[in-house]
Amino acid sequence: MIYVESKNAVIEALNSDGGTLSKILLAKEDSAITQLAKAKGVKVEVATKEKLDRLVLHKRHGGVIGLMESGFRYSSVQDIIKRARERARIGESVGTIEKSSAKVGVAQEAQGAELAKKGGAKKGIFLLLLTNIEDPHNLGAIIRTAECAGVDGIIIPKDRASEVNATVIRVSSGAAFHIPIAQANINSAVDIIKKENIFVFGLEAAEAGGASKKVGCLYKTNLKGDICLVVGGEDKGISHLTKKLCDGLVSIRMEGKVTSLNASVSAGVAIYEVVRQNLL
Repeated sequence: MIYVESKNAVIEALNSDGGTLSKILLAKEDSAITQLAKAKGVKVEVATKEKLDRLVLHKRHGGVIGLMESGFRYSSVQDIIKRARERARIGESVGTIEKSSAKVGVAQEAQGAELAKKGGAKKGIFLLLLTNIEDPHNLGAIIRTAECAGVDGIIIPKDRASEVNATVIRVSSGAAFHIPIAQANINSAVDIIKKENIFVFGLEAAEAGGASKKVGCLYKTNLKGDICLVVGGEDKGISHLTKKLCDGLVSIRMEGKVTSLNASVSAGVAIYEVVRQNLL
């Protein structure tokens, strides 16, 4: 059982395909949630604040809790890649229609708008692989950034790392319901991704030693096309074996006396550098 805390997270669960709620508990009537829940066939029950407080440890529910009896629904690495390829194909179609818009009629322009709704005009496949992220707050923040940036999917480890739980969902503000997330053996996932001709880059700490490959500057490395970005946890980073499997390693340039960033901040910087390069 996962308790989805906060109004925003519950609404995102109701608006998504992946967030299957069996019931919603409200501390007071909320017409917006009630109407949306009714349309989705989800039961709504008004309960006391004390009852809601007993269900969650940190009592940060804001008077709204959704019940996921079946737990979080994960994707597979293969499904994420398949969906990403479809999205990239749609994006290419949008680009083709946009380039020829001066020569086409209203019907073709409408087709382009419909394609944009489905896949957007983002170029290439963009995957995010997280390893040794043990803090659920970091995982939730990274998921939120990745979904906002249009990342196609996230892969997290099966063991020794945070899973998608109530805290992750709350910190992600419900973004976890809108981006496919897979649990897998990280090195096996890298092998699968590389066989799909997707380049894998590991985000290395600026001062970290022992890397088997030259570490390039994030901003000077070509990150265009089909990319998978690997981000490690603050304490353990990326394992030596995973680094060896990467096509390259990159780091964020540090100018201050403190030479490291929070894992979610590092991920955010790197994610948007990939986005920036692919929008040029």
